[in-house]
Amino acid sequence: MLKKRLFILLKLIAYFFIDNFADIYFLLFHRKIEKSNKILIIGDQQIGDFILSLNSLKEYKGTFKNNKIVLLCNENLVDLARKTNYFDEIISINTNKIYLGNSFLRIDFSLENFIYRFKKLLELKKINYKKILNPTNLFYVSMLIKNLNAEEKIGVFDKNKYLGNFFNIPYTTLVKLDLKNELNDFAKFFRIISGQKKFLSGLPTFDFEIPKYEKLAKNYDYCAVSLSGSFYEKNWDIKNFLKSLEKINFEIDIVLVGSNTKNEINSANQFLKLYKGKNKVINFVGKTTLMEYISIIKYSKFAFGNDSSIIHIAVASKIPSICITSGHSFEYCVPYFIEKNLTEKEKNILPISIFHKMDCFGCGLICNKKLTKNKKFQCVDNIEVSKVISALNNIININKN
Repeated sequence: MLKKRLFILLKLIAYFFIDNFADIYFLLFHRKIEKSNKILIIGDQQIGDFILSLNSLKEYKGTFKNNKIVLLCNENLVDLARKTNYFDEIISINTNKIYLGNSFLRIDFSLENFIYRFKKLLELKKINYKKILNPTNLFYVSMLIKNLNAEEKIGVFDKNKYLGNFFNIPYTTLVKLDLKNELNDFAKFFRIISGQKKFLSGLPTFDFEIPKYEKLAKNYDYCAVSLSGSFYEKNWDIKNFLKSLEKINFEIDIVLVGSNTKNEINSANQFLKLYKGKNKVINFVGKTTLMEYISIIKYSKFAFGNDSSIIHIAVASKIPSICITSGHSFEYCVPYFIEKNLTEKEKNILPISIFHKMDCFGCGLICNKKLTKNKKFQCVDNIEVSKVISALNNIININKN
């Protein structure tokens, strides 16, 4: 907890100096602000969270018909956001650079990032929006919104007892959310700001065409596997993935997917080096665009991985999945809890969450337990391989039949 507070404080100090310099520079050399009827929506910076928000995001354009809907999102989400056709305009940012590290537990105080934030602020200040809507509950996003111009700024009430009041300052209107389930929070935020009281959360879906990845043959049976996620400590150990996938009872090729981060590439290389199973392994980690990554998962028989984007892509693609679920935000992303009544088909594509229950679930990545010898959270490292093997064989059996 002390580390989290220190990181927040350091970021706030850096933001203070950069943002105030940008304010002074803008007043001296720009001044002109373009008035608009645009509504700016802050899109979540992570792929999985953005996909979870799709069910709500698609409603804004039809609800606010007299306004242009503008999405502000991480640059790696632009192609996906364009495909949805939910937005009139998309503004891309490099979230790691503009936030000086893209989470409260990461700091990247490079000169390049300082300059990037300064220049991007000057660009964003030129428009006066009708509304700015922020359905996320991230302090560094609130500190960005503080610098933007709008007639109305609507955000999520921050409950932090130490700095919550400060993080709430940028907004003219605050929405109180439960912050227990992300899908339902996105839906509730939309209900409150739109007045659409009957709107309920539902499963995310890709309601646009996704062509098959050209490097995979037609009628090819495989499972998509992601070995890593955004935080090393909450990822199941590679040796556990090896034990599980080496013991599946059916011949089905394994296609490794993931981004080009060092952690994910190293995990894939380690898996390839140590794998002794009978099934063929193909490695696409760090070798695809986001849309190609989505395509690989969409046309797989099932997906398997940690609580990360692969699971939410599988749901949106109507593909069954097995999720290694840590306790840090248990029930916030997975397991899924939907307000709408689901059909049997929809129930069949809900992720199969495999977890090791502990009394500290819901820690929010501020783990108060000693890490295991593998440098993992206990709730993840103690997930039994036998449970995963059983789930894998069951899901393959269902697909085979």
